Amino acid sequence: MVDLTIVNYIRQLLQAGYDINSIKNRLITSGYDINTINEAVSYVYQASPREAPKPSPLDKFKSKKFLVAVGGIFGVIAIALLVLLFAGGEPAPIEMFLSPSSTQATQGGNLEFSKTLLNLEEAGMVSLGYELIDNFGAVVATKQESFSTQAVPPATTFPIGEEINPGTYTLKATARYGEQVAEAMFSFTVLEKIKEEPEEVIEEPIAGGPDNDNDGTPDETDIDDDNDGLLDTEDAYPLDHDNDGDPDITDNDDDNDGVLDKFDNYLYDMDNDGIIDLSDMDNDNDGIVNEEDTYPFDYDNDGVLDKDDDDTGRAYSLPAQQAAEVITSACAEDFDCNDFDICTADMCVAGTCEYERKEPCCGNFICEGDEDPATCPEDCREAEGPELPEQAEIDQLMQNAESNPESVAAKCSLFERTAATDECFDQLARKSGNSAFCSSIYDTKQKNTCYMYFVMSKNQFALCDQITDRYLQNSCFALSALKQTEAEVS
Repeated sequence: MVDLTIVNYIRQLLQAGYDINSIKNRLITSGYDINTINEAVSYVYQASPREAPKPSPLDKFKSKKFLVAVGGIFGVIAIALLVLLFAGGEPAPIEMFLSPSSTQATQGGNLEFSKTLLNLEEAGMVSLGYELIDNFGAVVATKQESFSTQAVPPATTFPIGEEINPGTYTLKATARYGEQVAEAMFSFTVLEKIKEEPEEVIEEPIAGGPDNDNDGTPDETDIDDDNDGLLDTEDAYPLDHDNDGDPDITDNDDDNDGVLDKFDNYLYDMDNDGIIDLSDMDNDNDGIVNEEDTYPFDYDNDGVLDKDDDDTGRAYSLPAQQAAEVITSACAEDFDCNDFDICTADMCVAGTCEYERKEPCCGNFICEGDEDPATCPEDCREAEGPELPEQAEIDQLMQNAESNPESVAAKCSLFERTAATDECFDQLARKSGNSAFCSSIYDTKQKNTCYMYFVMSKNQFALCDQITDRYLQNSCFALSALKQTEAEVS
């Protein structure tokens, strides 16, 4: 129910010329509950005079006592303000209050809370830093945000990673407004995430004996036991899935996709596109469906089967373990030394692999040397279609990318179009040298490219785990292994 005492108090101060924010701040500092204050303010602005309940004699008596008391308080405050005014006093320091929606959060979930900032008297930017602190005083997670004093977001979400152990934690917030700093904190409990038990799948044995290609037809009745497109009666190697002349039992790469079987998540996936050959309508990914393809195992469609083709046209990428094996292995020809790093020339010299860096290197996400959008569009980006309407504003923001990146990031997030936001964060990451800004990019392809820029130019291989494109990620791991091997050799 609305507190009429506070309602009358607010009305009188409004009539005296005070603004509503000053009245609310004074009530808060006097100890009144924020919800009670907000109800009274809403009532003052929304209720018509005939809707207002008539105060009882007791209410009138309480109101008079309240006004007398408040009048005395304001008299003291007015005198203090005059003293401060003529003494050249400093403005009131900023204050911050945090109110969690719940005192519990789950691993992998979010902690939600509201924040209130007081005494933000002038337009400007507020920077907020959050620290998640465990019982031992160690900071286990952080988050940053910036916003204008004229658009303070009331609610905030702090992600609780699945790696955070269950227990009691403290969330500490530090606000910076000009030269002023305010802190607030609260404690809460992290609960263990309930893990869903996977449904047990009982595989029914296939009648009729073994099924080499796992196509549901037993080998004894299957006319193509290895599903390589050659009938068993015409196949010199009927148990050779990729038909490379090396039977599956001794072949280290059964589907000839460039990934060794022990590292291959898709063992019978010829083009390594994540779709097993049995379900893939285009096994060699050459753009021609298998039914119409004269050479369903010819990736570059040059009429030479991959097993006999010296240049299949594939751009293989390997995980780190396999790349290390290739780099350190003996060789008979240059192809044996392929480290899958486009910036090295791979050579087999006297049975040992040697690598020579290419400079400039087209494909390393760095526009360098005499490269330009015409000679190396992969590295020297050229805007597709018309220039972004926001480009001029983005260019102006980038002038402060190195000196004040957090402020620029806050403004990047204010663009209405995601394309402009993505471009702004992409340029900010590169110009400030901070890969953390890549994570704010919405477009997956542009985000991966942003991460790869730091991998190739700054050797930040820890970012490999952030890349979602499987081929780029494998290339990242391979390059990491190469760098590690080069370091060990030197």
